[in-house]
Amino acid sequence: MQLPAEASNGMPAQTARYLSRDHQKWNVSSAGSGGYKLLGAASGLALTVIDGLVKAAPYAAADSQLWKIDQVAVGSYRIASKSCQLALTATIKLKAETGLGLQAYTGDDTQRWAVTEPGIAGAKTGRAVALNAPAAKLKSSRGKSL
Repeated sequence: MQLPAEASNGMPAQTARYLSRDHQKWNVSSAGSGGYKLLGAASGLALTVIDGLVKAAPYAAADSQLWKIDQVAVGSYRIASKSCQLALTATIKLKAETGLGLQAYTGDDTQRWAVTEPGIAGAKTGRAVALNAPAAKLKSSRGKSL
């Protein structure tokens, strides 16, 4: 998952092959009450639900910018919006323009996200990580909540 390289307020988040570029990395940190904020490492913009779409916006601690992250398998996570309870979903076939959407969680591979580089430890220490859908041929297994 990435924000465009020159991301600005209101631009949609996108799915893309991970190439270890800064605009593909995210700072994942606790926002309290079991929620997480996801900030683009290059832009500093928050992953935000705006009118049912996943977009970039300046962080304002709004519910639409908070995410629940649950481990569903080793190396595989469900990411759901606090505001609408829908899961972040790689919808490449449904939304060719961004490849991302929000849908009720079904456990499908398009809703399982891998946290890579430097790994889940990065999410707990505030270092930038990559969030990739296993549908993009990444590994997954079993686990528990962050």
